[in-house]
Amino acid sequence: MARDAEVAEWPDRKDRRRVDPRESYVWLRLHGQWTEGIIHKWIQRPDGVWLAWLKHRNLEGYAYPVWGLFVYSPETIRPRSDGPRPDD
Repeated sequence: MARDAEVAEWPDRKDRRRVDPRESYVWLRLHGQWTEGIIHKWIQRPDGVWLAWLKHRNLEGYAYPVWGLFVYSPETIRPRSDGPRPDD
């Protein structure tokens, strides 16, 4: 079973690099399921770790989307262009 995306802390403003995404639409693994997300910015911490600032579908039943900052991992954040919703 796949693990969930790791929620990240915001790095200090002076210590981060921001990059616009080339491909915005992703699958995000959260709360034990895959959901659609849209990356707004990639943020790189000083230690080289990439974070994804993205909007995703609210999985708690509310109609509005939710924003979150997640540590990038190809296990938990995947491009939607790779295919349909993952089944793992």
